[in-house]
Amino acid sequence: MRVADPHGVSTPARPNEYGVGKLFSFPLQSVESVLPLGGDRVLVANDNNFPGNDGRIPGRADDTELIVLDVPGLR
Repeated sequence: MRVADPHGVSTPARPNEYGVGKLFSFPLQSVESVLPLGGDRVLVANDNNFPGNDGRIPGRADDTELIVLDVPGLR
């Protein structure tokens, strides 16, 4: 998943962090839920299988991550 983040919502990054900055990426391990929030918004929940798998930083376990996306024309 590659999403434009021109306003830097995903920053500041931690050292060696994957997928934050002008181009936001979601390190999808296991999508647990996709929930329509109304209008053009949707919530995506990613289970990084804590503590067994890496998340945003290679070699470091990460917990479940939730993001809300604006998807124009979703309605």
